[in-house]
Amino acid sequence: MAKSYNDPIKSLSRAKIKEFIVKSYSPKRLHELKVLCFPGAEQAGEEALEIVEIYDKIGIQRRNTVGLEIDKTRAQILKSAGLEIRVEEMEDLQFLIKTDQKFDIISLDYTSNFNERQILAI
Repeated sequence: MAKSYNDPIKSLSRAKIKEFIVKSYSPKRLHELKVLCFPGAEQAGEEALEIVEIYDKIGIQRRNTVGLEIDKTRAQILKSAGLEIRVEEMEDLQFLIKTDQKFDIISLDYTSNFNERQILAI
């Protein structure tokens, strides 16, 4: 069974991120912010919890969000979920090297041990 990130601790951390974003940007700008994140699709019904619990609640437009997912199955779940985000099926470092797009919010919530490759991405 896949790990669920729909738990009280993760919800609390998402609430803190939401609070930080609201404090950091003018309310007039929130809807236009550009986001890069790992939306997640580990469990059916839990697709893109970060988007639902953070960005939707503060008015960030989903069309301004790029979701990275290296796993083909999870990427397809995200693409099929009708989220209206852009899903890129690649690693963060590969995407960041390739893109010229600028982001206001980059949320790389790694689920593995932090290593040199992740340091390079940041």
